[in-house]
Amino acid sequence: PFIYDGQHRMIEFAGGVGRVWSPNGTLVPGGSFSHPYAGPELAGLRFAQSADVIFIASPDHKPAKLCRHADDDWRYEVLSFTPKTAQPAAPSLTSGGNNSGTGNQTYSYKIVAVNPETGELSLPSPATDINCPSLSLTYYVNVSWSPVAGIREYRVYKKKSGSYGFIGRTTDGTTSFQDANIAPDMGDTPPGEKTPFEATGAYPSAAFFLQQRLGFAATADKPLTLWTSQSANFENLAASIPPKDDDGIEATIAGERQTRILWCKSEEKHLVVGTAGGEWLLSPGQGNVVTPSSHGFNPQSHVGSQAGIDALRAAENILFVQRGGGAVRMLGYSYEEDKFKPKDLSILASHILEGKKVTSWAWQLLPHGIVWMSLSDGTLAGLTLLVEHDVIGWHRHRTDGFVEQAEVLPSGGGEYDLLWLLVARDGKRHVEIMSPYFGGADKETAFFTDSGLSWYEKEITVLTGLEHLEGRTVHIFADGRVHPPRVVQAGKVTLDYPASVVHAGLPYAMRISPTVPEPQLQDGSTAGRLKRISSVKVFACNTLGFLVQSGNEKAVPAAYNRFSTPAKDLPEFIEYGALDVSIARGWSENARLTIISDTPTPCSILGVVSTVEFSPGGKGHQL
Repeated sequence: PFIYDGQHRMIEFAGGVGRVWSPNGTLVPGGSFSHPYAGPELAGLRFAQSADVIFIASPDHKPAKLCRHADDDWRYEVLSFTPKTAQPAAPSLTSGGNNSGTGNQTYSYKIVAVNPETGELSLPSPATDINCPSLSLTYYVNVSWSPVAGIREYRVYKKKSGSYGFIGRTTDGTTSFQDANIAPDMGDTPPGEKTPFEATGAYPSAAFFLQQRLGFAATADKPLTLWTSQSANFENLAASIPPKDDDGIEATIAGERQTRILWCKSEEKHLVVGTAGGEWLLSPGQGNVVTPSSHGFNPQSHVGSQAGIDALRAAENILFVQRGGGAVRMLGYSYEEDKFKPKDLSILASHILEGKKVTSWAWQLLPHGIVWMSLSDGTLAGLTLLVEHDVIGWHRHRTDGFVEQAEVLPSGGGEYDLLWLLVARDGKRHVEIMSPYFGGADKETAFFTDSGLSWYEKEITVLTGLEHLEGRTVHIFADGRVHPPRVVQAGKVTLDYPASVVHAGLPYAMRISPTVPEPQLQDGSTAGRLKRISSVKVFACNTLGFLVQSGNEKAVPAAYNRFSTPAKDLPEFIEYGALDVSIARGWSENARLTIISDTPTPCSILGVVSTVEFSPGGKGHQL
């Protein structure tokens, strides 16, 4: 996702090319670009966005950026961490004045240019030496240099004991400086060039931001090292000796097995770092700001993360997939232990991730707070996560296809978030967007098919544009009616009757199975006893019907019509109601109910009340 200043775009990377999508699912005209990543390398890309620039880390290539200059002008550029401010030429030196000191000495000088807009320091000029009588208050070296285009400020450094220290500056464009035996400040040295990502084995595999710094981490040669840019100067890693507070940072986790850094996420004044062996915190040594001379790593836990999947920020929480892929954990701060502890979010529904791995995930804040996950078996899983209300609810979503990738992008107006999916169907890849949550305003607009399309036309009878579903049976919802299914032929289907608002796509069935009731009664536990359901009441809203099944018995509410034609009354639309369902079920050990919606209609279940009889005694209890 690309999100900047209320403008939302989805960036699609394929082998060697990229495309830009608008929130409504159309390609942006001219929104394409080329890049060097081959198909197998795409899964290793990691991103960090600042304004209209997306920074990219890849273990197979040098760090890069994708810049939007206009909606039809996207440019891929390899990052260069050499300062952008031009380096001055070597200075010229002459000596003069009177009353010099005794004997001769060699003096050496360098010049640094200061960018007037960003404050960035250039690389120091080549050094120039002069051998002359010793300097005094009245005998000096005159340092002069050629002007650098656009520069008004220069800094002058003099050598002492093998290093160069600051002796003064000019700020009005002046290109000369007089050194009358000024003692250099060895705590302020010129910046040194730092370009650590220039060779194979030195390409970072993670990208992040921390306190106005761009960071990269985990090269093949240094798997436990991270680097950050200078403060507010993202494309400059330079540092002085000794380092200044705003210099670039290089830090390595010590005392850890070589399990490599897998992800980095900023958290207030800290950086949370995940490795295959555990979780760490990069914190300021003193104060609230991480600097080259004030930082340290502290271990938080020893769970470890699954390789190949970045951590995810869900609102104020950081989620990561546990090593081995069998669980999702949320890092939360424990005041009692003064550290971040990972809470297992999947323990109540471990079967959903059992034997599978998360291949991608995304956080959908609006409207309900859901973490969407594509899994290695091609299914889609959701985790409704409302931490402030202690809501942790898992759900599975199967489709007639293989879900490869999941991402979330705000709608054009930002009023809700849209789930984007990359789905393989019939040997082709499809970019699909999950319809926004149906709130019940107009039942005709309810969209409940997969890989479907919508038509808003007056009195339409032929649905075209369905070539992607050629030969498939589609379910149809026309003007609030469930139309009989049709097979797509030559990319189209014909309706039995004209309609103005039509949706057609692949069918799927929604199933809800409440927990089997096993209450504790006066005569003991009901676990293992024979049970019989005598009645069911279903509370529903914004619903056009469903089935209730117990064992092989199926029943429907009286108001529900499976299919409608113009000759029949429309199905009753339940904005809110309690529907009675008659279930003639005999005695069994399993009193499980299943609610099913297998037509392209809306269905929201708020609650289920069933009267269940337990043997012996035959007394009914509402559950």
